[in-house]
Amino acid sequence: MVPWVDEIFTKIYGPETTASRPWCVRWPEHPEAVARLHALWLAWQAAIDPESGPSGASAWQRDHLEPALMKLRSADGPFGACTSSGGHVSHRLLEHPALTDPDSLTPPPST
Repeated sequence: MVPWVDEIFTKIYGPETTASRPWCVRWPEHPEAVARLHALWLAWQAAIDPESGPSGASAWQRDHLEPALMKLRSADGPFGACTSSGGHVSHRLLEHPALTDPDSLTPPPST
């Protein structure tokens, strides 16, 4: 998947990193980004299959790429805490919420 992200995704669809459109070269460390990019990659493979027909790539861009780009590259997306400016990269992982408190779960009814 990494060659696809580097050679297809970022070169074609991800130029110009800004504060409002962040990208992180350490994307494999961002679980949400990995999940979204993996889903895009799988859908890409299906879209370029000859059985998907001539509109496969277009449908992939509309249905998969555009929504994923909006989330991945948004200021509140997984790279929102990472910046790059003038060749300097600042990398910071966002904190995840705490796990579910087991005391907040309703116990199953007694039988």
